[in-house]
Amino acid sequence: MDITQLSNHYSSTGQITLNDLQAIKQLGFKTIICFRPPAEDKENQINQEDLKNEALKNNLVFLNIPVIPGNITPENVATFTQEMSSQQAPILGYCKSGGRAKGMYLAYEQSQNLK
Repeated sequence: MDITQLSNHYSSTGQITLNDLQAIKQLGFKTIICFRPPAEDKENQINQEDLKNEALKNNLVFLNIPVIPGNITPENVATFTQEMSSQQAPILGYCKSGGRAKGMYLAYEQSQNLK
Protein backbone atom coordinates (compact mmCIF):
# COMPACT_ATOMS: atom_id res chain seq x y z
CA MET A 1 0.00 0.00 0.00
CA ASP A 2 1.58 3.25 -1.20
CA ILE A 3 -0.22 6.14 0.52
CA THR A 4 0.14 9.74 -0.71
CA GLN A 5 -0.83 12.42 1.80
CA LEU A 6 -2.54 15.30 -0.02
CA SER A 7 -3.61 17.32 3.04
CA ASN A 8 -3.87 16.93 6.80
CA HIS A 9 -7.33 15.46 6.23
CA TYR A 10 -6.99 13.33 3.08
CA SER A 11 -4.64 10.78 1.52
CA SER A 12 -4.91 8.57 -1.56
CA THR A 13 -3.77 5.07 -2.48
CA GLY A 14 -4.37 2.26 -4.94
CA GLN A 15 -6.54 -0.79 -4.35
CA ILE A 16 -6.62 -1.90 -0.73
CA THR A 17 -7.10 -5.44 0.56
CA LEU A 18 -8.75 -6.93 3.61
CA ASN A 19 -5.28 -7.35 5.11
CA ASP A 20 -4.60 -3.59 4.73
CA LEU A 21 -7.49 -2.54 6.99
CA GLN A 22 -5.64 -3.11 10.26
CA ALA A 23 -2.70 -0.99 9.03
CA ILE A 24 -5.10 1.70 7.79
CA LYS A 25 -6.61 1.88 11.27
CA GLN A 26 -3.18 1.92 12.92
CA LEU A 27 -2.16 4.82 10.67
CA GLY A 28 -5.04 6.78 12.18
CA PHE A 29 -7.51 6.88 9.31
CA LYS A 30 -11.16 7.12 10.30
CA THR A 31 -12.90 6.96 6.91
CA ILE A 32 -12.23 5.08 3.66
CA ILE A 33 -13.73 6.21 0.35
CA CYS A 34 -13.67 3.84 -2.62
CA PHE A 35 -13.87 5.49 -6.05
CA ARG A 36 -14.20 2.24 -8.00
CA PRO A 37 -17.55 1.18 -9.44
CA PRO A 38 -18.43 -2.17 -7.79
CA ALA A 39 -18.11 -4.20 -11.01
CA GLU A 40 -15.18 -2.32 -12.55
CA ASP A 41 -12.85 -5.35 -12.62
CA LYS A 42 -14.75 -8.43 -11.49
CA GLU A 43 -11.74 -10.76 -11.73
CA ASN A 44 -9.22 -8.66 -9.78
CA GLN A 45 -11.21 -6.23 -7.64
CA ILE A 46 -11.77 -6.95 -3.95
CA ASN A 47 -15.49 -7.21 -3.14
CA GLN A 48 -16.51 -3.86 -1.68
CA GLU A 49 -19.08 -5.38 0.66
CA ASP A 50 -16.36 -7.57 2.16
CA LEU A 51 -14.13 -4.51 2.60
CA LYS A 52 -16.99 -2.52 4.11
CA ASN A 53 -17.87 -5.28 6.59
CA GLU A 54 -14.25 -5.69 7.66
CA ALA A 55 -13.79 -1.91 7.88
CA LEU A 56 -16.78 -1.70 10.22
CA LYS A 57 -15.18 -4.35 12.45
CA ASN A 58 -12.17 -2.01 12.67
CA ASN A 59 -14.38 1.01 13.51
CA LEU A 60 -13.73 2.55 10.10
CA VAL A 61 -16.38 4.20 7.94
CA PHE A 62 -16.42 2.80 4.37
CA LEU A 63 -18.07 4.77 1.58
CA ASN A 64 -18.29 4.40 -2.19
CA ILE A 65 -18.38 7.21 -4.74
CA PRO A 66 -18.19 5.33 -8.07
CA VAL A 67 -16.15 7.25 -10.62
CA ILE A 68 -15.59 6.09 -14.18
CA PRO A 69 -11.85 6.28 -14.95
CA GLY A 70 -10.98 9.58 -16.59
CA ASN A 71 -14.44 11.03 -15.95
CA ILE A 72 -14.75 12.85 -12.61
CA THR A 73 -18.11 14.61 -12.88
CA PRO A 74 -19.41 17.70 -11.05
CA GLU A 75 -21.82 15.34 -9.25
CA ASN A 76 -18.88 13.20 -8.07
CA VAL A 77 -17.14 16.32 -6.74
CA ALA A 78 -20.33 17.50 -5.01
CA THR A 79 -20.77 14.12 -3.29
CA PHE A 80 -17.10 14.08 -2.28
CA THR A 81 -17.37 17.64 -0.93
CA GLN A 82 -20.33 16.61 1.22
CA GLU A 83 -18.45 13.59 2.56
CA MET A 84 -15.31 15.66 3.26
CA SER A 85 -17.38 17.96 5.47
CA SER A 86 -19.40 15.27 7.24
CA GLN A 87 -17.03 12.32 7.80
CA GLN A 88 -14.33 11.90 10.41
CA ALA A 89 -10.83 12.65 9.18
CA PRO A 90 -8.30 11.68 8.21
CA ILE A 91 -9.85 10.10 5.14
CA LEU A 92 -8.17 7.57 2.85
CA GLY A 93 -9.43 7.51 -0.73
CA TYR A 94 -8.60 4.61 -3.04
CA CYS A 95 -9.17 3.31 -6.54
CA LYS A 96 -7.33 0.83 -8.76
CA SER A 97 -4.06 2.80 -9.02
CA GLY A 98 -4.73 5.84 -6.81
CA GLY A 99 -5.20 8.21 -9.77
CA ARG A 100 -8.93 8.84 -9.34
CA ALA A 101 -8.52 9.11 -5.56
CA LYS A 102 -5.90 11.84 -6.06
CA GLY A 103 -7.78 13.48 -8.96
CA MET A 104 -10.94 13.69 -6.90
CA TYR A 105 -9.14 15.55 -4.14
CA LEU A 106 -7.53 17.94 -6.63
CA ALA A 107 -10.96 18.63 -8.18
CA TYR A 108 -12.33 19.21 -4.66
CA GLU A 109 -9.49 21.65 -3.87
CA GLN A 110 -10.22 23.57 -7.05
CA SER A 111 -13.97 23.68 -6.37
CA GLN A 112 -13.32 25.00 -2.85
CA ASN A 113 -10.58 27.45 -3.95
CA LEU A 114 -8.16 25.79 -1.53
CA LYS A 115 -5.13 26.24 -3.81
